[in-house]
Amino acid sequence: MKKQWFVFGLLLLCVLVSCSKDELELKERIIYKSEPLVSMSANEDSLYIEGYSTCTTFDLKKGVFPENMIKEFGVDKKYIYTLYHVSVDIELSEKYVYTLPVNKDKWGYVDKDLSERGCMVTSPTVESGIASSQISAYFVHVTQEVNGDAMDMWPPYPPKDIYWKCMLKKTN
Repeated sequence: MKKQWFVFGLLLLCVLVSCSKDELELKERIIYKSEPLVSMSANEDSLYIEGYSTCTTFDLKKGVFPENMIKEFGVDKKYIYTLYHVSVDIELSEKYVYTLPVNKDKWGYVDKDLSERGCMVTSPTVESGIASSQISAYFVHVTQEVNGDAMDMWPPYPPKDIYWKCMLKKTN
C-alpha cells in the first residue's frame, strides 16, 4: 500500500510540474540607446518620428500568442519570444501638443500582454517653455518555434523601423 501511495504521489508531482507556466527567464536585460529623428512638417501640422531613444528587452516568454496576433499575423504555434519596450523622448515648445501616431500599421502593442495594437504617450512636463514627453510601445521578437527551427520574426515589425506620424496642434 505504501508503494502505491508513493507511486501516486510521484504521478501527482509530475502532473503538477507539467502544468506549470511556460515562463523562461531573461538572463540579462539589454538596453539599446539611439537618437531618433523627430521633425515637424513645414506647415506645423504633423510630427514625424523615425527610430527610438531607448529599446529595452523586457521579458523572455514561451507560449501561444493572443488571439488578436494569431488573426493578424497567422502565428498560431507555440513560440519562444522576447518582448521589447521601446520609447521615444520628445521635446517640443509648450505651445504644441501631438496625438498618437495616425499610421496605425506602424503601432506596436500597448502592454506586455500584447492585448491590442497601439502606443502610449506620457503627460508632458514643462520646463523653460519646453514640454518633454515620451511615446512608447511594446514589440515582439520571435526567435524560435517550440520544438522547431530558429526564427527571426518581428510581428508587426522591428523597432528600428519605427516611422510614426502624429498630428500636431498649437495650444494658443
